[in-house]
Amino acid sequence: MIEERQIDAFIGATVESGLSLNGLVIFQNGKTTFEQYWWPHTAETFHTLHSATKSFVGTAIGFAVAENLVRLDDKVMAYFPEFASGNTSEHLAAMTIADLLTMRSGHEFGLSGGEWRLLKTSWIAEFFKAAVTRPPGQSFIYSSASSHILSAIVQRASGTKVRDFLEPRFFGPLGIADLVWDDDPDGISAGGNGLKLKLTDFLKWGIVHLQEGVWNGRQVVPATWIKTATRPHVPNIAASVFDGKRYQRTPAKTELREGYGYHIWCGPYSSYYASGMFGQKCIVLPRQNAVVAINAAMPNDRNKQMLHALFGTLLGANNQRRIERIGGAARAVAADQPALRNRPGDAWKQIEGNWHLEANVDGLTALNVKVEEDRVKITFSDQRGNNTLVAGFGGWRPDRTGISTGALHHSYQEEAALVRAAAYERQGKLIIDCYFVETPFLDTFTFCDGDGSELYIERKVNINGGSTSRPLYRAHRVG
Repeated sequence: MIEERQIDAFIGATVESGLSLNGLVIFQNGKTTFEQYWWPHTAETFHTLHSATKSFVGTAIGFAVAENLVRLDDKVMAYFPEFASGNTSEHLAAMTIADLLTMRSGHEFGLSGGEWRLLKTSWIAEFFKAAVTRPPGQSFIYSSASSHILSAIVQRASGTKVRDFLEPRFFGPLGIADLVWDDDPDGISAGGNGLKLKLTDFLKWGIVHLQEGVWNGRQVVPATWIKTATRPHVPNIAASVFDGKRYQRTPAKTELREGYGYHIWCGPYSSYYASGMFGQKCIVLPRQNAVVAINAAMPNDRNKQMLHALFGTLLGANNQRRIERIGGAARAVAADQPALRNRPGDAWKQIEGNWHLEANVDGLTALNVKVEEDRVKITFSDQRGNNTLVAGFGGWRPDRTGISTGALHHSYQEEAALVRAAAYERQGKLIIDCYFVETPFLDTFTFCDGDGSELYIERKVNINGGSTSRPLYRAHRVG
C-alpha cells in the first residue's frame, strides 16, 4: 500500500530537484486514493501526452492481432506496396510489425516528433526514404516514425484510423469520451505523439492493464496481449540519445533501463509504463496493485531523475522527513495563483501602437500592442496571419490563441491553444507569462523599449526538445 507519507516524499523529491509536476493521480486496490493538480492545470483540462501516445498505438495493434487483421510477423512492405521497387533493400524487405513494436526497425537513427511534425508531405513516404542500415529485429533505436507506420498499418488493415479504431474497442468501454488526436497530412492518426487526454483518462490505460484487460467485469483488452506486450522483449536498453532533432544510438556506458516491450517501457519492481517527453507517465505497479499517472513539465534529460524519485519514495525507500515536509507544503498550494497586483502603467502605454519587425528567423513581420484597463493585447503577424495573445492585468486571463509556437513547443502548433496569461512590469522590463495549459509549456515574452522608436523582444520557454529561447526580435515603430 502506497502511504500518504510516501506520496509526500515523492512530491518533495520533485520540488527539491526543481522538477515541475502538473498533475498526479494514484489508483490502488481498486480505487483512486490520491489526486492533485498544480495550477493552472486541472482535472478537466486535457494534457498533451507526447510519446505516451505510442502505448495507445501498441494497444491498437493488440486488437488488430486478436481480430486477425494483422500478424506480428507480417512484413511491413506488404502494407505499402506502392513503395516497393527493384531497389528495395534486403533489410527493409525483412522488416516486420514486431520489429516496429520493439523499436528494432534497423534504421541508423530515429525520427523525433519534433522533426516529424514539421513535414507537410507524406510521413509514410519519409519513412521509406530512410536507409535501413542494419538487419531489423536486432538493435534498438527509438523512433516516432516506427510508431506512425504502425498507426498507418492499422488504418490500412481495418479501413479506419487508429483514433476511430480504438473508439468502440477501448475509449468507449473505458468511458473516455473526450480526447484530441492529431492527424498527419494524409489523415492518419499520428502514431508517435499527438494524443491529448485528461489525466484521469490517461490513468485508465494503466488500470485496464493492471487488471489484465478487464474493465467493469468485461474483458476489454485481450489478457494474452497484455501479458505479452508488457514483457521486456528488448532487455537492458535505454532510450536513444536525443540531439534536439533525431534519436541517435545509445553510447555503451549510458545508464540502462530494464527493457522495452510492445511500445511499453519495462522498469524495476516488475513495473511497466507509457512514457512521454517532458514527464508524462502512466506507471503500472503490479506488486503494489497500483497505477500512478503523472503529467509534468521537466527537461527531457531529467526523465530518469523523476523515475528514480518515484521508485525510491513510493516503493518504500528514501522517505526522509525533510522531503516529506516539502511535499506536504507543495500539496497545500492553492488551486489558483494569487491575484496579481500589477496595473497598466505608463511603460505599457509607451509601447502601445504598431511596430514593424526586422527580418527574423521566425518570419514575424509586424506587432500591434493595445493596452486596456484590465488587459493588454499583443498581435503578431507572420505567414500564418494575425494572431493575438491577451494577457491580464491584476490576474491571469484565460483565452485561446493561435500565436506561432512551433519552434519553442517541440514543433507543436495549435490554431486555438488554451492559455492563461498575465502582464506585468519588473525591473524596468515589460513581461508577459503565458501558460499553455493543455501542454507543459510556459512562454515568457520580455519587451524592452529603446528610445521610443525601437523595441526589443525576447521570447523564452520553460522546456523544449531543442533551444528554449529565440533570437532577439527587433522592431521599429510605425507611424
